[in-house]
Amino acid sequence: LAAVGITLDGGYRWGFIDTTGKVAIKLQYDAVYIEDGGEPPQISGGYFKDGVVKVYKIEEQIKTIVIDKLGNVVSEQQISK
Repeated sequence: LAAVGITLDGGYRWGFIDTTGKVAIKLQYDAVYIEDGGEPPQISGGYFKDGVVKVYKIEEQIKTIVIDKLGNVVSEQQISK
C-alpha cells in the first residue's frame, strides 16, 4: 500500500491506495508517520513496517493510531500537541 494525501479545508487527509490505485484505507488521517525520530504532524507519506503503520488524528490533542493493512486499529494513544 502507498500513502496518499489530498488537500481538504486547508490541510491534508491521508489514506492508502493499493497497486491498482484503488483506495484501500479511507483518506481520514491528518498525518502519517514516515520514520523514527520525527515529530508529528510535520511528517507525512508513511509506509508499513511489520504489517502496521502509525497515523495521526489532530484534534484538541494528537492521537497516534497504529493500523494494519486492512485499516483495523491495532492501538491508539493520546499525546500532547
